[in-house]
Amino acid sequence: MSTEGDMVYIQEVHFSDLSAMTDGDGCPPGVGNYSSVRYADEYLYPSGEAVLITIVMPIIWVIGAISNIAFIFVVARIRRMRTVTNFYLLNLAVADIMFLCFAIGEKLGRYVASPIYNDQFNLKTVGCVLVNFFVQLSYYGSIFLVTLVTLEKYYAVCRPVQHRLISGHKRTIRTIAAAWLLAIAFAAILIPSWANWTPSCLKWPDIEKYYSLPNIFATCRPISVTYAYFSNGMQTIPFFVVLVLNFLMYVFIIRAVNTRVVARENYLASSVARSIRIRNQVVRMLVVNGIIFFICLAPLQIFSFVSMIIGILEAVTDSRFVINQEEQILWTCRIFSYINSAINPFVYTFINPRYRQAFMEAFACCHSLKRHLLKKAKVQENGSSNVSTDQTATMKRIQIRKESMATTDSQLSKSRTPSIVANDVAI
Repeated sequence: MSTEGDMVYIQEVHFSDLSAMTDGDGCPPGVGNYSSVRYADEYLYPSGEAVLITIVMPIIWVIGAISNIAFIFVVARIRRMRTVTNFYLLNLAVADIMFLCFAIGEKLGRYVASPIYNDQFNLKTVGCVLVNFFVQLSYYGSIFLVTLVTLEKYYAVCRPVQHRLISGHKRTIRTIAAAWLLAIAFAAILIPSWANWTPSCLKWPDIEKYYSLPNIFATCRPISVTYAYFSNGMQTIPFFVVLVLNFLMYVFIIRAVNTRVVARENYLASSVARSIRIRNQVVRMLVVNGIIFFICLAPLQIFSFVSMIIGILEAVTDSRFVINQEEQILWTCRIFSYINSAINPFVYTFINPRYRQAFMEAFACCHSLKRHLLKKAKVQENGSSNVSTDQTATMKRIQIRKESMATTDSQLSKSRTPSIVANDVAI
């Protein structure tokens, strides 16, 4: 089907030969015994992937950077947005920016530096380690911070008394620092997965089309095949553990909100509408966050897990398993992971009215509009506090009646819970 002139020959260059390479344009002298591997064009970027790298990914990068920086600006600008939950989300925005910069930026840099597909010659060993380390650091930081946000919501809704006792800025700072340290540890464990910078010498077909192409390219590889399987497992297993934990906490949160809103409706008939509104907002935010988290990040991790299983089976059975359209599937999964890091601020801003109000207030360019938005925010806060005050007074009257009937301490604790939960959910 093909002739000798259609093929490209490749041989890995040993480190003892690297002194002969200066700029990557020529092979070391005396290198021979090439073996045929693929058609020449398969070492070049396909047109579809070129479009993804030069158009689609930069758009995602710009949108993600602007949206996350805007969210950080809103939290810094609007005083009432400096809450514990938003401190977690601010760190998540930093992790998303880091992920987009290193994951997309490195691939765009490859494309600009060399026409050879996935050529990492310019990175050298240090570049291979650093780029991939920060990609993994941002990935692990994201999944750990998402879990912390869910855990914060779980304690606020399901265990409000404990949440009141243990919550605070110092605890939040320590928890976030622990999450980043854990992410650093996980990313450091995976350093051997890219520490083997392997240059290779190419002998192109004797056709004018290939005359200007470099003869040397390099890739970042694991130190061993076994470590490649370990790397895939270290990425996928923590993800699915975190996914299950988040799902279970979301179930408990939704159940607690539904149960305690019903209890509040029995106590406070005048606040039924507000109770339903709080319940719907919380449930909608949890469901949307959970769906986006799974849809955007799960495909890449499922692909990595399948690749690990196939690699192990190939090593054990000495067989070859082929995934049809493997590169196309991988790029689709990558795009979804990039989108996830870009759209998180949109989820916070457009689903939650308080975030949307703060966003408009932070970026309002007219002083009169700023005053109007600030006045509206204060009215909303005052309204919420008035409702909370009325509810507290009503609950006190109910508690006095229950005390007169010799209610136990556990029943008293249960009667206080709806008021506390209402305040935490509103925040």
